[in-house]
Amino acid sequence: MAQIVLLTDFNMGAPEFHQRALGAYHVADYLRKADYSVQVVDFFFSLPDYALQKVIHRFVGPETRVVGISSNYIGDRYNDKSFKATNFSASEKLRNFLDECKVVQPKLKVLQGGPYSTAKNSNADFYLPGQNNEIKIRKVVDQIFERQSSYEKFDSTMFEHSFHASDGILENETLPIEISRGCIFNCKFCGFTLRGKKKNDYIKNPEVLLSQFQKNYDSFRTNRYYFADDTFNESMEKLEAVNSVIQKLPFRIEFVAYLRLDLLYRYRAMIPLLKEMGLKGGVFGVETFHKKSGIAIGKGLDPDVSKELLFEIRETWSDIALGSGFIAGLPHEPPAHVEQTNEWLLKNKVLDSWHFSPLHVSKSTESPFRSYFSDHIEEYGYSFTSDYEWHNEFTNFELAKAQAYALNKANENQIGINPWMIMNFQRNHNFKTLKMARNNEIQKFSEKNKLAEYLKLL
Repeated sequence: MAQIVLLTDFNMGAPEFHQRALGAYHVADYLRKADYSVQVVDFFFSLPDYALQKVIHRFVGPETRVVGISSNYIGDRYNDKSFKATNFSASEKLRNFLDECKVVQPKLKVLQGGPYSTAKNSNADFYLPGQNNEIKIRKVVDQIFERQSSYEKFDSTMFEHSFHASDGILENETLPIEISRGCIFNCKFCGFTLRGKKKNDYIKNPEVLLSQFQKNYDSFRTNRYYFADDTFNESMEKLEAVNSVIQKLPFRIEFVAYLRLDLLYRYRAMIPLLKEMGLKGGVFGVETFHKKSGIAIGKGLDPDVSKELLFEIRETWSDIALGSGFIAGLPHEPPAHVEQTNEWLLKNKVLDSWHFSPLHVSKSTESPFRSYFSDHIEEYGYSFTSDYEWHNEFTNFELAKAQAYALNKANENQIGINPWMIMNFQRNHNFKTLKMARNNEIQKFSEKNKLAEYLKLL
């Protein structure tokens, strides 16, 4: 039995793609260090009903007082049906699970959190959205368990996260690891709370990072990672510091990371350094090839320069999977130009995959996902019809959402594999082969059924 059960899932739009998001495991480790017993239940929406019955039987009892919902990645964000993580509120599966837990423990409280959590689940008793909420979560949990505690300021740079034996980590599994928090940029559409930080702030202490890499290898033979970091290449100093850690390891690592294209243009030495460090997948936030639109949102690199740089990087990183996000509905950019962007990408193959999303802006003062646009978007020619539905001279939220969905759907059989997925495959496949695999073919390359192995451990 566990005092706290945390539910999490990661949906990238591919049913056979099972990746772990770090948030629930991070919170679980933090609470275990405060002497709570915690069980993480991953892949929640992929688990069959019999497995959820096993979860309740094994982990929910009289001492269980909290079920936490990590709503960060729950929902089909891949197809933009809901970015706000609200579409799981009506989930019969979740509601039934919570109801059955409350039969076992009527005093059970439901806690919801996550950086992308922009609406309270109707099942939640406590709602803690946003980032850097460790102390808030601890205080709520202590309140539920009627504990008196003192609280020191949480320092993410010195927190050494450990996966637990009960987490069901598989041998050689690719794992998430936090490199740093926040982003030095402040893009107008971005609602992350730690945007605009100072360069090199909130970076994990090198000795802590070294210990985590080594511990994961010793425990699980893990040497492949998803780097949890909004902008991994924010500075040369940071890359050199992380590289110094990597060079101390008695094994090589491979990783996927979010990268900023304009920083690769400014600091060309980053390009060979990242490859040497073990980069196997890079995801850019290019967002647009419309010059005026890019300037408006804080992406000032000239589109022609961006395209030339992508050609150069494609040649240098021929064995590295590359992807990017693009936004439909940005200021100054008509829908026809978004279509042209997609046509250029299909023709030139500088990226292995790309994904379109509609512009998301929340006008609600209660939303934690508030960007510069939330308070100033009227200055760019937009009007709101609800807290998040907008229209401008070219399009509106629903049309932008439909366009993004249609482009993503049409591209399914024409583009390569998402860089985040490439680390999820067997080691005996050549990365070039995997890199060009179509998303609808990934079952051919997927690692042994992670979900089936995980079910055996429940």
